[in-house]
Amino acid sequence: MIYICSECGCQIPDDSDFCHRCGCMKSKALRMDGDNLVTDGRCHSCGSPVGPSDDFCDSCGAALARQMPIIRMRKNGIIALMLALIPSFFNVFGIGHLVLKQWSRGAMFLCMTFILWYITPMLSESYMLLLFIKLGLFMYHASDIFRAVYSPEAS
Repeated sequence: MIYICSECGCQIPDDSDFCHRCGCMKSKALRMDGDNLVTDGRCHSCGSPVGPSDDFCDSCGAALARQMPIIRMRKNGIIALMLALIPSFFNVFGIGHLVLKQWSRGAMFLCMTFILWYITPMLSESYMLLLFIKLGLFMYHASDIFRAVYSPEAS
């Protein structure tokens, strides 16, 4: 039996009575079996009993999660995040994807880096446009690396 905290989503150990991250009581946690199916008949928000076919709690109106995948970070995820986000502040993109062995995504972001370096002198007079392009590329790169590191197939 796996217990997932209803507040922060962290896994609660069997020998603990509360979540080690946020302090929420284990009695409010989602109990899940080996197939990631919610096994108890209680609302994860208020703890009141719910029926097996209910989609929402009758007491508080919270949506009931019947199946919830447990998403874990990939093996080299923290290294990939650091090598993706820190150089991104200096407009170097794609290194984190190379750590995850996503060669085509890494090459695409490295090509975007070289294009950005090429157009920077041309757009030096229009500072706001250049800032908008850099910020957009950073946000796209950051969301893509988080998706790659926390993808469900990354067990």
